Amino acid sequence: MAHQNPPSEGYVQPFVLNREEAAYQGTLASVHSSSYSALKAQVGLVLHPSELNYFESLPAERRKISFLLGRYAAKRALQAYLNEADFAKINILSGVL
Repeated sequence: MAHQNPPSEGYVQPFVLNREEAAYQGTLASVHSSSYSALKAQVGLVLHPSELNYFESLPAERRKISFLLGRYAAKRALQAYLNEADFAKINILSGVL
C-alpha cells in the first residue's frame, strides 16, 4: 500500500538563528485549532501507533485536541530534519514537548 500524507494544514517556516559562535537552524510550525476535524479524520496518518494508543485513552476532548494539534505541528517542524515523509513513523516521546 502506498504511503499517504496527512492533510497539509498550518504554517511551517524554516529559520536560522545567528549567534557569534554558530548559526542554528530551526523550524517554526503552527496549526490552527480549526484543523482538528481534518486531522482527526486521518489520525492514523498523523500519529505513531503508541501515540495513537495514548490519544485514544484521553478522556477529555480538549486534551485530545491539544495533543493531536501539538504532535502534528511538531512533526511538520521535524519532517525536513528527519527526512521522513510518513508522520506515523515519527514517535515523539512524552516529556520531549
